[in-house]
Amino acid sequence: MKILKILFYTVIALMVIGMLSEREETDGAAMENPKAQVSGNNVPAPPEANLLPYTVLFEKQFKNEHGRSVVEATIALSESESSIDRASLAATCMAASRYLLAENKTDAAVLKLVDRRASHSFYELAHCSYAEDGRGLGGSDKWTWSGVAAADRTTTADEKAVYELWNNLKIDHLNKKTLKVDEAALTRAVAKKLKKKPEEIALPDLELHDMGDVKSLAKGVKGYGPLPVDPMDKLPDMESQKMSKKGFPKLYASLGAKRMEAVNAMLPEAALRAAESNTCDFVSTAGYSTSRSTKKNAVFYIDCVNEERFYVSEADLKNPNPAPAQSVREKILKTDAVDYWIHCEKQIKARLQFPSTYDEDFLGKTDMFTGRAFIVQVKFEAKNGLGNTLPMLGRCEYNDQGLVDVTIVNR
Repeated sequence: MKILKILFYTVIALMVIGMLSEREETDGAAMENPKAQVSGNNVPAPPEANLLPYTVLFEKQFKNEHGRSVVEATIALSESESSIDRASLAATCMAASRYLLAENKTDAAVLKLVDRRASHSFYELAHCSYAEDGRGLGGSDKWTWSGVAAADRTTTADEKAVYELWNNLKIDHLNKKTLKVDEAALTRAVAKKLKKKPEEIALPDLELHDMGDVKSLAKGVKGYGPLPVDPMDKLPDMESQKMSKKGFPKLYASLGAKRMEAVNAMLPEAALRAAESNTCDFVSTAGYSTSRSTKKNAVFYIDCVNEERFYVSEADLKNPNPAPAQSVREKILKTDAVDYWIHCEKQIKARLQFPSTYDEDFLGKTDMFTGRAFIVQVKFEAKNGLGNTLPMLGRCEYNDQGLVDVTIVNR
């Protein structure tokens, strides 16, 4: 009986060791990424990989739900050769991850490597996640590298020309009723511009592949920094962003021809101010804000591909020593959530007929950031005008300019 027990525990121990070995070997398993197709074929990386020059288009830091500090970034390849291989793309992503993690002193780095920009479109060439302490994004995930995947090449000059035109001309072939693009007509339009046959027009077909021997590849990769990015490279064709009399008849009638011309002249500079921020990866649209502008001070909104929004005023453009442009998100979140809670409570009490009867529920406050606004909701009880104590819900909304609205309803 004693011998059987010894054999039993020996088998269990061997099984555990085998499982641990298997987990260690699959340390570089792909992280979930719904935006890029990843092949399940693990192909061993070549022993040597060239590190490629890159620029940082977008970078932000945050604390994830596990309390881990993370730097998230999109980096763009500064090389245009289509002969670049998979190992070099993956190694460049990994090297940039090492650098940005050390530079920002975070627990983890999550990176996406894209090709050189054409309009506000790009193709993903690689992605990777890195946690130097071996604890992953969750703090107990037990990986140093995860989701290391790359394409076999980057896009060619011809492919860039195709998808730049494809995205620029797409709006002209959009059915306003169905909101669908007439791709056949769009293909003919692109072909005509490039002086090619329609059958020669095709968008790049790039697939990301899991890197096989991530540990071996990582040994030869050291962190290195980016090249300085030219903000002008983050702008679309600004001529297409300008507002015409035909496209904006009401605005034209309101401003007049001379003022409209001046507003259009300021638009590229306003967009450039947003592009100078690391928070904006690439300017997608820029326009005149009718809700914030006055007759003497035009205000422009600038939206970036990564959904960051900026507001830049005429006064900002005239300032000889302007402060760096901040996105709506940055302006809102520089105020601590607790400060919003305190302010909201005061605003609610000020609107009650009997403020002294305000009695907040246990854990009654919640908040939410929508990307453009910070919302605070408070559950409480208070007396109404008839002297009856009722359960109520207060809601405060804040944008980058401060308090927007306060509402109180019965629950």
